[in-house]
Formats: sequence, C-alpha cells, structure tokens
Amino acid sequence: MNQQVDAEKIMLKTKQYEFADGLRDLQFGLTFSLAGIALSWMFTPSWFSFLFKLKENYGAWALWTAFLLLFYLPAFTAVGMLRVMEYVRRRWLWRESGMVKSIRNMVPRRILVILVVASILLIFFGIYLHELPQTYELFLLSWLLAVNSWLFGLTLVWFGKHIEVTRYIWIGIICGLASTALLLRELSLYEMWLSFGLVWGLVFLISGAITLRRTWMEVREESHAK
Repeated sequence: MNQQVDAEKIMLKTKQYEFADGLRDLQFGLTFSLAGIALSWMFTPSWFSFLFKLKENYGAWALWTAFLLLFYLPAFTAVGMLRVMEYVRRRWLWRESGMVKSIRNMVPRRILVILVVASILLIFFGIYLHELPQTYELFLLSWLLAVNSWLFGLTLVWFGKHIEVTRYIWIGIICGLASTALLLRELSLYEMWLSFGLVWGLVFLISGAITLRRTWMEVREESHAK
C-alpha cells in the first residue's frame, strides 16, 4: 500500500531548512548594524570634515566615492554574506544533508500589499501628529523609523508563525516594541539611526549566534555518530 505524501509538510520543512542554522539571522544582524552605524556617521561633523578633506586633496570624485561606499556598505555586506553562507553550508552545515535552493518569495504578495497600505496610512497619521504643538522637530523621522520597525516586526511575527520558527516571532515582538522608544524621547539624527540599526542588529546577531552554535553542535554529533 502506497503512503500518501504530505506536500505541505515537505514545503514547510524546506522553508524551515533555510533558516534553521541561524546564518540568515547573522546576515540580517550585520546588515542592520552596519546600516545603523553608517547612516548615523553621515550625520556627524567628523564625516563631513572627512569628506571635505577628501575633496580638497583628491577632488569631487573621491568625495562621492567615499559617500557611495559608506551608503552601500550594508548592501555589499548582505550580498557578501550570501556567499559566506553558501560556502559554510556547503563545506560544513549542509554537507551531509544536502544543499537546498533558497526560496526567493517567502512573503506572499497579499501580505506585502497589506503592509504597503498600512505604511501609507501610518505615514499620513504621523504627518497629522507632527502638526500638533506637543511634537518635536524630528518627530516625523522618528515616526517613520518606528513605523518601519512595527511593520517589519509584524512581518517577522507572521513569518515565524507561517514557517513555525518561534524565534522570529519573538524577534519581531521585541524589536517592534523596543523601537517605540524612539518616539518617547527627542533624539538627534545620529542617535536615531544608530539606535534603530543596533536594536535590530544586536537581536538578530544574538539569535543567529545561539542558533548557529546549536546547529554546529548537532552537525558534529551526527558526524561523530557516523
């Protein structure tokens, strides 16, 4: 008698496989951290002084090169981490179990549409709040960063439930709530970007390090058992 194949269960296991080793968390953590550090540095006097010195000594091309390199540093890091992840998985983590091709569209289009609509509504609500006399000068930017954190946090909560990976639910809740602190006090542009990037970055890095350590120990135990 032939056994029936549970296709949905196989698809779920495939999705979990991509995020089971914690390398994705480390990629997100490094990207968020570097984005926060890079963008915060752009609003410091030392950065502007550095750019002006470059322009004086080498010309405008050096200024723009340095600016673009810093601006795109998080993107370069994310792409570079993909190569590192592939190597580590092929060399150690997935050597016995086999490689799995990453699924590109993990979040359905309807969820993305809902998030876009929600972000637009929240932005207009933030503009309305910004007109109130009680708000401070940079309130709107703080609001936009908090909105992005809330929506990304909600996406992670949905995603964690969808693929049944609990840690993403907790990451979404913790970082989404922590970002609300951006609205509770008046921060400079430097403090805003740095706190936004490091809140998400550190939580992802801690999650990735713990998960990767557990995965590495499991792989070693399996290899020794054989």
